Amino acid sequence: MIYLPVSLLLFLVLILTLPFLWLIITIDVLRIAVAKLGFPPEVSLLILLAIVVGSTINIPLYEKVSRIAVVPDSLELWTTRFFGVFLCGRLNRKRSWL
Repeated sequence: MIYLPVSLLLFLVLILTLPFLWLIITIDVLRIAVAKLGFPPEVSLLILLAIVVGSTINIPLYEKVSRIAVVPDSLELWTTRFFGVFLCGRLNRKRSWL
């Protein structure tokens, strides 16, 4: 039987090694995928770095105009309605549909 201090230590070791295991498995899978695409395996780390850096950048491809009017004051929206249900304190106000 493993007692609490030892099991807690083993659990912490497991939690601390999981990111490294994930990284090793990710790099290995990426190397296999890059090799199947015909690139040398040394390029796989560069591709992984480019994917991680590129995922932080959001380049808009197009801009879509919305047909729904934007609420000028978001505080008014949240104090009058909650998921479409009108709140009790604001029932006497005139309803305005956007």
